Amino acid sequence: MVNASSEGRFSAVWIGIGGQFDRTLIQTGTQQDSIGGEVTYSAWYELLPFDAVTIPSMTISPGDKINASINLVNSTTNEWSVEITDVTKGQGVKENFFYNSIRLSAEWIVERPTVNNSLSALANFGTVTFTD
Repeated sequence: MVNASSEGRFSAVWIGIGGQFDRTLIQTGTQQDSIGGEVTYSAWYELLPFDAVTIPSMTISPGDKINASINLVNSTTNEWSVEITDVTKGQGVKENFFYNSIRLSAEWIVERPTVNNSLSALANFGTVTFTD
């Protein structure tokens, strides 16, 4: 649960393939933000260099269990499956993309994201647990 703050505070929890040694990164996760005293939660995916795509069909709440996966479907065609599910609410999205990644790293990250081309202030989000 994010503590509300009058100042903009942001946090993202995500998994990804790539990005450590190059500029290719395919990722999916959740965003927990506090802007002007209002707290918002969302799910998203992103394939750099394109912007993140918010998933409007998912409503994320504090304490929800989220499952996320990124799988290479076909290495010849660079087809990937990206799936994120709110297990608590039974909501989810699974989409396939064609994306060229050098596949040198896999990541699980909690970060203060870049907002308006600047590194944001980190939201007080409590705890996050990654499993499997």
